[in-house]
Amino acid sequence: MSPCAECALKDRVRRRVGLNIELLEQPWVRSLFEGFCAWQELPKAALNMTSRIDHYAVFFAEIDRSCGGPQELNQKRLFEIFGAEGLRRAFLPVSFLSQRLAFEWKASALEDMTELRRIHEHQKTWRERTWATELQRYIDDLWRRTSPTLRTKTVRMYQVAAANFVDACDVLTLCAITQAHLERHLKRHPSQVTNLSPFMRYLRQLWGVKLQPPKKTPRSRSTKDRTLIARVQSLTQRLEAVSEPRSARALIAALVAALYQVQLTEVLALSSQEVTDKNGALVLWPATHDIRIDGRLAELFRRWLLIPPANGLLFIGRNRLQPLSDHAVRYHLQVSRTLI
Repeated sequence: MSPCAECALKDRVRRRVGLNIELLEQPWVRSLFEGFCAWQELPKAALNMTSRIDHYAVFFAEIDRSCGGPQELNQKRLFEIFGAEGLRRAFLPVSFLSQRLAFEWKASALEDMTELRRIHEHQKTWRERTWATELQRYIDDLWRRTSPTLRTKTVRMYQVAAANFVDACDVLTLCAITQAHLERHLKRHPSQVTNLSPFMRYLRQLWGVKLQPPKKTPRSRSTKDRTLIARVQSLTQRLEAVSEPRSARALIAALVAALYQVQLTEVLALSSQEVTDKNGALVLWPATHDIRIDGRLAELFRRWLLIPPANGLLFIGRNRLQPLSDHAVRYHLQVSRTLI
């Protein structure tokens, strides 16, 4: 961009900022919006910057309408106003506010809030059923047992599986469910057996309904091993060929999850405090999993990951406050297939 064009763009942006400030009623919100527009991390040279300023102004206008003072702004309140998707789209203003107002931002808390909203929305779809109160007792029982190993997302998956199963049974009460109902449902939805297992235990213990999942023929160990080896080889080849940082991080996350059989979401939440250097090798989660990586994978780990931002996340996402999402990982894995 020529110096004259750059000056003209800056002038248009300044005028657009001024026009949008007039639409904000509270001085503290105006000050935040001005600070954001002058923020050094905002890409001001973008050709569509004037239209982007309008979109950012809408974000701050929502805060202007919803909050009475800066002390009200935190992660929970922003989620209530914008929802998870709105916060993802507004990753730059969110990053700015978190820095300027110095409030804590936890990716795990955002996931919990998102899952709670999904749980409440799903409850609305069956609250008029004759068995709704009975099923709610099962959900309440899950919440009583919530622990680090039973996350909010897991509760939501168990709830959805149980509600869909009872609805498919077409019964008036939970005690009317039979083994035939279960076998018919799992024949159509075999992948739901794990998510239904806690519900089957609950029915047996509280309602005396004895259900047994159909026996499944296990895959031979050699088949599982061949599948795992093929996936690890594919991910390794793509990782060696990639040059884009986010794609590299996504591939490393998938590779660690596959090699050490750790949930991808847990890998993505890894922080620099959970990695130690021991005799030239890297140890992940030394207090819990104690996973040791060395050789070429350790080299690639150091190259792409061991320069974390202030919050310590290694698999950093677009807004720098949250890790890469599992959806983003799947996207990068799909794109990286074209490299080999």
